[in-house]
Amino acid sequence: MKFKLSASMLLSAILTVSLLGCVGQNDKQESASKLEKTPLHYFDNTMLVEHRKWNLKQLATLDEIDPQALQQPANIVIAGDGFSGFAGCNNMFGQIEHLFEASELDDASLKFGPIGSTLMACADPKVNAVEQSLHQALGKVNALLVEWPFLNMYHNDELLIQFVAEDWD
Repeated sequence: MKFKLSASMLLSAILTVSLLGCVGQNDKQESASKLEKTPLHYFDNTMLVEHRKWNLKQLATLDEIDPQALQQPANIVIAGDGFSGFAGCNNMFGQIEHLFEASELDDASLKFGPIGSTLMACADPKVNAVEQSLHQALGKVNALLVEWPFLNMYHNDELLIQFVAEDWD
């Protein structure tokens, strides 16, 4: 049995193979890019040193509450592939899924895993508001910049959370 290939069938096959090759090439470039930034990359002289506590200075979603006015400041410690801290009423903790420390916001990235916490009831509504807002904001964060003495966390280019190093003065 003879099989005849028409010019349009041949052209269609060539285009399909070409397009698949392009898709594969883009996937390779994206994978290589992801590998360069996965999972953790800290500067050699990072300010995100183990045991450095960062106290909450401002939270974008809190208009009328000053987080620094809390009796005990909310804070975070980033160490290796995990984090811990205090959200205002409860301790919090979790894993860092992805962290790429960079000097430019466009190159930096941060993704927290699920956030765990103790389950104490917050009697003060302001403390409760800070805690809930902090948990929600941490879930949205996708980049960080350390601009000493500040640790700034962003969603795209919007500053969501600003911490200040407890040991900066």
